[in-house]
Amino acid sequence: MEIFGLLDGLVMYAPVWGEYYYKALEEFYADGVQYLEFRSILPTLYDMEGTVYTPLDTVRIYVETLERFKSKPEHKDFIGSRLIYAPLRNTDPKGVLGYIEILKQVKANYPDFLAGFDLVGQEELGRPLREFVDELLQVPEDIDFFFHAGETNWYGSSVDENLIDALLLGTKRIGHGFGLVKHPVVLHMVKKLNVAIEVNPVSNQVLQLISDFRNHPCSQFFADGYPVVISSDDPSFWKATPLTHDYYIAFLGIASQHSDLRLLKKLALNSIQYSSLSVDQKAEAQAKWQIKWDEFLDYVNNVQQNGASHSQHLD
Repeated sequence: MEIFGLLDGLVMYAPVWGEYYYKALEEFYADGVQYLEFRSILPTLYDMEGTVYTPLDTVRIYVETLERFKSKPEHKDFIGSRLIYAPLRNTDPKGVLGYIEILKQVKANYPDFLAGFDLVGQEELGRPLREFVDELLQVPEDIDFFFHAGETNWYGSSVDENLIDALLLGTKRIGHGFGLVKHPVVLHMVKKLNVAIEVNPVSNQVLQLISDFRNHPCSQFFADGYPVVISSDDPSFWKATPLTHDYYIAFLGIASQHSDLRLLKKLALNSIQYSSLSVDQKAEAQAKWQIKWDEFLDYVNNVQQNGASHSQHLD
């Protein structure tokens, strides 16, 4: 966990924070991502005048930076970005109540930017969700949960059992969900309730949950038609692309060898379907995505045709 704080003094300087977020948006956009929902602890920012920024100030910088990014003509097909407020789970019930008060303030002031709530951090080092049930039940019903749960190889631990509580609390997506295959009842309910599983292939290998991607639990999710979205966790720490490397591994290392463009299309559409966007916003987002998808298919067809012509010429 220490690596997360390595650059705090630099990036939490308020003028840098906005540019840091802007650069992240640029990198995601350059990688073909048109819409993202990201988790943030809403860190306390500072400036050279000694000002200590509130969580709402941090959100304001996010929103202003996003609007600046979207206003550029070259980003006209960018759909947007939303915040999942995700403070650290290594706290106590009183701390969670404090988080919820901040959450309510963000919802009141920036309702269109807030996607929902999560508790993050290494599950073994933090407290399980069951210790915060009374507090989490105080979250207003119009705020969704997107719980990080089950990022472990253990069975029968408080970490994999977070999956049970995440589902009972009504999570809309499950972050990681690596231990789901060991809980058949939970797995059944995930499909029945249409709860998406956020799969992070590269992260799972870097953190040594899996060594051979062919044995990844997501292969079962694919085979049995579970709702899956591909995510990238913390790609900058292992010098991965914002999302392409995770899609690459999911397609070539985890999915069936019979998979084709239909899987890639389904995964992309899932990222819209299982987002926090409204029904109308999802329709608008899919229309923008469809344009890029059609351009991609034209590119693939041109490559195939040129490749075939080149092969015939060589023959």
